[in-house]
Amino acid sequence: LHSDGRAWTTSRISAVLDNELAIGFFAFGKSSYRFGIKTKVTDRSQWSRVRAVEPIISRSLFSKAQARRSACVRP
Repeated sequence: LHSDGRAWTTSRISAVLDNELAIGFFAFGKSSYRFGIKTKVTDRSQWSRVRAVEPIISRSLFSKAQARRSACVRP
């Protein structure tokens, strides 16, 4: 169970695996908005990142998890 008492779901696990806070970075600029409406999702390579917290896993482990997840993406 998650700390809030709810079960871990696939979407929750995916959100954790995608979150760069695990390696200590807060990413922003992920989407563009105009008049409060999301207009486009920005490519991951264009995000801005700042060191926010101490990492809980290494960057290499995070990269391995990302590579494994992208290899398992369903068509």
